[in-house]
Amino acid sequence: AILVGKNTVIKDNPKLTARENDKVIKYPTRIILASKQDIPKNYHILNQEGKNIFIKDQFPNKTLTKTLNQLLNQGIHSILVEGGSKVFSHFLEQNLVDEYRFYICPKAVADNNAISIFNGQNTTKMQDAINFTFTKVEKSGPDILIHAKRE
Repeated sequence: AILVGKNTVIKDNPKLTARENDKVIKYPTRIILASKQDIPKNYHILNQEGKNIFIKDQFPNKTLTKTLNQLLNQGIHSILVEGGSKVFSHFLEQNLVDEYRFYICPKAVADNNAISIFNGQNTTKMQDAINFTFTKVEKSGPDILIHAKRE
């Protein structure tokens, strides 16, 4: 399954499919942390094959472990957390990730308002940073894919 937050769906209108050479090869179960009514009716996730599971936004309550256990009881054993930064941050804070995959593309976004991959940590010193160990680095098309585990 693939999981996203409401803001990512609203801002990006993602397809959340598995593609190879721009051809859809799989429609994974999509887990959206929002209610169905939050998503405009013309958005991709509401108008394509595959199963959608809508879960009302959990974040003020931070009950992700309960949500993940409910998904496990539905037969979902693996989830790709696609984001965005609010969702990533809550998974990071609650230490709920087995493996991180960071893609680095050969582009720069030079904008003071660019969104960070994680937020809410208020880390101002390197000694307070969350550390990762790179377990694998590979080229993926024009990008670099880094596999990492939290220390």
